[in-house]
Amino acid sequence: MRKILIGLMAFLLLITLVPAKKAEASTGHHTVNVKTTLNVRENPSPRAKVVGSLKNGAVVYVYNTEPGGWSKIKYNNKAGYVASGYLTPNVSSSSSPSNSGGEKATVTASPSLNIRANPSPKAKIIGSLKKGATVYIHGTEPGGWSKIMYNGRYAYVASSYLKKEAQESTYYSYGGYAYADANNLNVRATASKNGKVIGQVNRGYEFYVYGTISNGWAEVSYNGRTAYVATEYLYFY
Repeated sequence: MRKILIGLMAFLLLITLVPAKKAEASTGHHTVNVKTTLNVRENPSPRAKVVGSLKNGAVVYVYNTEPGGWSKIKYNNKAGYVASGYLTPNVSSSSSPSNSGGEKATVTASPSLNIRANPSPKAKIIGSLKKGATVYIHGTEPGGWSKIMYNGRYAYVASSYLKKEAQESTYYSYGGYAYADANNLNVRATASKNGKVIGQVNRGYEFYVYGTISNGWAEVSYNGRTAYVATEYLYFY
């Protein structure tokens, strides 16, 4: 009996000495939760070179996790590492962009305008819009095509049959994500072609989009600050 008690005590002592596993962030979009700023490091180590920082509230995408409580993110279009303990996972209610997040236009074709799967007159027809229907343009493509939302996905219509509505700039909340759809895409400090360029990104760079403006700009999170990118060069998802 004594041997059993000694063995049980030894087992209990052993499990109390095993260190608890550090909490790690899962892959996906996360929000930075710090009082000041969160250092971004070159490698997953507290001694690694600091290559930048993220402000509280910045949104990042975690690609994977590393031992020791580190998360791999994209920073300035390169891999970087941040402490997982300062990241809070985002819960998205929808993976599809809002249908009202672009520039408003009216269909002028009679009796209807074909909606195609790709920006080509030979592309598959997936639907149609009657004359007078309202659509929201999310971007344009070479050859005179406009990108719209149709049944929860992007589709294309001939731009020549759309009449854009003249209106004051309106802000549409979005709260989703978009990829850059062009190389050397300027990121600006204000929503204007004359706004100061604070950075450039290439095709595939991912932005968190706070909202879109009817004058053709998207308000995004960029390196921990609010910035603006032309919506015609973004692919919302």
